[in-house]
Amino acid sequence: MRKCWLILALLTGVTLPLTGQVRSEGQTLLFQPEENRTRTQVGFRMREEDDACLPAEGKGLLQGEFRAHSRHSLNSIHRVEGHASYERGVKRAVNWNTSSDWDLLAPYITLDTVGGDLQKEQYRFAARFASRPGRFFYSLWADYRALHEYRNVDPRPRNITADLQVSAQGGLQMGAYALSLEAGYRRYHQSEDVEFMDPRGNNTSVLHYLGFGRYSTRFSGAKKNTAVRFNGNGFTARLVLEPVNGLGWIGGASYAWLQVTRHLPGNNETPITQLLNQELALWCGHKWSQAYLRADAQLRLKTGTENIVDQTSAFNVLVGLPMLQALSWKASVSGFRSWEGEQVTWTLLPRLSYAGASWQNAQPLAGVSFHYAQAAATGSAAFRAGEWRFRVEGEAGVRLCVVSRRDLEALPLDSRFQAYWDHLYGRWSDHTVHGGLKAVAGRKVAKGLFLYARPEAAYRHALKEGHHRWDVLMAIGLEF
Repeated sequence: MRKCWLILALLTGVTLPLTGQVRSEGQTLLFQPEENRTRTQVGFRMREEDDACLPAEGKGLLQGEFRAHSRHSLNSIHRVEGHASYERGVKRAVNWNTSSDWDLLAPYITLDTVGGDLQKEQYRFAARFASRPGRFFYSLWADYRALHEYRNVDPRPRNITADLQVSAQGGLQMGAYALSLEAGYRRYHQSEDVEFMDPRGNNTSVLHYLGFGRYSTRFSGAKKNTAVRFNGNGFTARLVLEPVNGLGWIGGASYAWLQVTRHLPGNNETPITQLLNQELALWCGHKWSQAYLRADAQLRLKTGTENIVDQTSAFNVLVGLPMLQALSWKASVSGFRSWEGEQVTWTLLPRLSYAGASWQNAQPLAGVSFHYAQAAATGSAAFRAGEWRFRVEGEAGVRLCVVSRRDLEALPLDSRFQAYWDHLYGRWSDHTVHGGLKAVAGRKVAKGLFLYARPEAAYRHALKEGHHRWDVLMAIGLEF
């Protein structure tokens, strides 16, 4: 995530030369171009869908946000960077989910079939310290996220999430290149409690979902067993090869392992399910003074275990049954090229990828799978006019579903879950096109101080079913 924020800062900057993007690509903090810079930004973000592609995340979002990012060179061998953000908003028409962090926990989540708007408030803080005494270099990193989501009508989930990640990196400079290894630990916790305040609204069950329309019939209900605790521990490892001056070959690999157990606090902390998330990423490429070429491969595997619990008041786990396997992967090639003219600097970033996803239920045997071919290109123009600096960026792309398979006949799906899976399959097997436009306009208001405005708009259209999605951001900020 730290790398994502850094790349975002580079793409939206109004003072950094575009060739700095090439030197920063794939580089750790100590080998980024040396600079002292802070950016603060406030904005309003909106997402609007006519039909939710993923009902668990809702069909819309209205959110105000504040973000700050800073990177400083304390001296020739010490550097620091930090990030802080605050988000406050509402996720509209969330359905088939009452848990936070759906992407991480699905399908072992809590859900109801009523749904509604979900209020959201999130804080995030991250910092890194890095030093290079001689040929050896190291860094320490910490990232903490606190999320609170709740609903004011029945059924009323109240989710409180704490997500902490820490890591340490050590490496050695060998001539023109540097090799480093980073290892980290992750601690995840989410407490969730669903309440019914109005007895007249107590007309739905809170389900402890198991995927593919299955749920725990013993512990699901509307009056008890509605409190859940997700407890996770994991580790990460990352190996990076990079050029010291930012130009040359880059390469690396990363691996993340996180196991999350779902407990029922009202039943002696019974662990009813365990979900293991594993992610592997590989990348390599080469960077020239105004261009780079990069290849990436990502693999994500989820394996789910459902526990058989005895009938005693101790709620002892008798055996765990492996029931779920969810695999997703993506292979991509991307490039970057800039042309610096007297008045305008142009850039082009094309991307090609092939991706797939497969969800399988072990008993009864059932599953769905999809393959996608994707192509996109981003182009930008940056120029100055007196004290003003401008950057305009446009993007266009297409995603084609080339394989879609569904085998759910063996599942005992009732009409509600059948309609839900029909909806998901229709949306996920559709072809889509998308386009977007971003702009940054900044003006120097004092020595070393820039004021900028940043509007963004993106549109996605599903070709077969005709559904659409809008994403809009309006932000203003300071850079110094």
